[in-house]
Amino acid sequence: MPASLRFIHAADIHLGSPLRATRNAPEPHLIRRSHASIEAWEQLVSYALESQVDFVLLAGDIFDTEQPSYAQYQLFIQGLERLDQADIFVYIALGNHDPYSVWMPRLTRVPRNTFVCAADHADYFVYKKNGEVGAIIAGRSLDKDNSFAQDAYLHGMSAASAIRHTGHQSPFVIGLAHTGLTIDRATAPTSTQQLYASNMDYWALGHIHKPWVDNPKDPHIAYPGCLQGRDIGEPGVHGFYLAQLNEGHPITLEFVPLTSLVWDMCEVEISDTQSLYEVQALIEQTLEKRRREEKAEYLCARVSLRGSSELVRELSLLAVREDMAQAINMQNKDIFCESIRNTTHGSEASREADPDYSSFAELCDQQAQALYNDMSRQQALLDELFKQYGSYDELLARVGSEELLNRALSSIRQDLYRGGGA
Repeated sequence: MPASLRFIHAADIHLGSPLRATRNAPEPHLIRRSHASIEAWEQLVSYALESQVDFVLLAGDIFDTEQPSYAQYQLFIQGLERLDQADIFVYIALGNHDPYSVWMPRLTRVPRNTFVCAADHADYFVYKKNGEVGAIIAGRSLDKDNSFAQDAYLHGMSAASAIRHTGHQSPFVIGLAHTGLTIDRATAPTSTQQLYASNMDYWALGHIHKPWVDNPKDPHIAYPGCLQGRDIGEPGVHGFYLAQLNEGHPITLEFVPLTSLVWDMCEVEISDTQSLYEVQALIEQTLEKRRREEKAEYLCARVSLRGSSELVRELSLLAVREDMAQAINMQNKDIFCESIRNTTHGSEASREADPDYSSFAELCDQQAQALYNDMSRQQALLDELFKQYGSYDELLARVGSEELLNRALSSIRQDLYRGGGA
C-alpha cells in the first residue's frame, strides 16, 4: 500500500506579543485582543485532535520574546500535553524571536511527543507510523546570532543526508526551518534553488507572515503565514496548512482559517449621510457586515471614509474621528474600530456654503499630492516604519506596497490639515 501522511504546518504564533494600536480600546476589547494568540494556538491543537493528524510541525517564533509570561508558557505546554495524550508528535524549529540557547533551558517540561531541532547543526527525527518508518523530519533552529551568509543556514541538509544520518529509508523526507529565504535576507537567507536541490519532499518554513507556496498545484516549499494577525499590518484571515502527502501523487495543502480575531481595512462611502450620527451608524453596519463575511468572532478594523460629504470640515478634525471610534468601541463587543481616516471631499453644497474652507481643503489635497511625489518625504516615512519592522523586506511583507503608499499620502494630508508644512 502506498505511504501517506497528514500533518499540520504552522508558524509564527508569537505568543506573548504586545498589544498594538490600543487607542480607543475599552478593557473588554483589550482582553479579547490579548487572548487572541493563545486562542489561535488552542484552536490549532483542537483541530489536530479532531482531525487525528500524524504530527504537527511548528516552524519557529512560537513566542514573541525571549521572556514571555509564565502563563503564556504554561498554556503552550498544556497544548503540547493534549497532543501527547493523543499520540500526536510535535516537531519544532525555533526562530529569531525564540532563539535556541535562550529557550532550550526553559523547555524542560515538554512531553515525550515533542522534539526541538538543534541550532548548531541539522537534526533528524524518524517518525514511525504503524510500526514502519513514515517520514524523516530534518530541521534546524535559529539561535541569537542568525546572520548567516547566503545558503549557509541549511547547508548540507538534504534527503540523502537525512537517510544517511538516521540509517533509515523513508517514503518522505520533510524539511523544517525558520528562514527569510530571499524575502528577508537579514534572517538566515536561503535560496529556493538550494531547497529544491535538497530533494526534500516538502519544506515547512516560518518567518514570513503571509501564506506563500512555490507551486499551488504541487507545493514543495511553503509558508503558512502567522497563525494570528497581531495588528492592522497583518489584515485578513490567518491560520495554518493541513498537508496531505500520498506516495506517487502531488502534495495537497488545505489552508485552515482561524477566525477568533481578524484585522481588516474597510472603506465606508458616506455621500448620503447628513449627520455625524449617521456616519457612525454606517461605520458600525459596515464593520458588522465585514465581520460576518469573514466569519470572524471579532473584527478589528481601520476605517477610511470616502465620498462627497457636507461633513468634510467636521470629519477633517482628528478629535472628532477619535471620539467617534471611541463611541463605536464602547457600544460594540464584536467589532473594534482601530482608527478612522478621512478621505472625503466637500460636496457642491458645502463648497458654496463655506468657500474659504473648501479652497483650503483643496489646496491641502494639491500640496499633499505634490509632497507625496517628493522622494525625500517618502523616504522619511519609510525610515519611521523601518524602525518598527527591522527591515524593508519584512515591512513590505507585512504592510504591503499599496497600504504603504496610502499611509504616506494620508500622513502628509493630515500634517497639512493640522498646519504642518513640508
